[in-house]
Amino acid sequence: SDDARKPALKADERLKDGRVQRKTLLTRIVEQLGYYWVASHRFARLVVSHNATQYLMAAVIFVGSLCMSLENPFDAPDTPRAVALSRVDVAITAIYVVEVILNIHAYGFIRARTSFIQRDKWNGFDLALVIVSLVGILVDDISNNAAVRALKVLRAARPLRLVKRSPGMRLVLSSLLSSIPQLAN
Repeated sequence: SDDARKPALKADERLKDGRVQRKTLLTRIVEQLGYYWVASHRFARLVVSHNATQYLMAAVIFVGSLCMSLENPFDAPDTPRAVALSRVDVAITAIYVVEVILNIHAYGFIRARTSFIQRDKWNGFDLALVIVSLVGILVDDISNNAAVRALKVLRAARPLRLVKRSPGMRLVLSSLLSSIPQLAN
């Protein structure tokens, strides 16, 4: 019969009513990009939710805090120590940026209930710290004025990122913050 001589059609080329539809190259490329986009979301979610990532970020926060404690505002910016600490700060900021980008890619930014900002209010704090760190680094390369030094002071809040990772520390900090108005009286 005629059906035996026809080459078998791919399942994705046959419509529900039996008609045949040929996919264009562009359609196939878009489908593949969609597949890779979804797969990259899954991979990003796997990476950011893994315990090893949490421990790595805690270690990065610790190293960054240690380096900030070693900085001396009276050192000339071109001394080997100041240059090394500045490079470490850039590397740590780059790690923070990658972490935030992976989180946003994995969960979305703000729309869904499970998005980066909606899932945990501390993520907004993380994002603000990353933006402040980036602006501080970018502006520091351009000029070294008082505003840049003020941005560098805000980096001292980086260790508070650990609060997000520890429920016990969250409880202590929220208790402390809720008691401040009562201390004012």
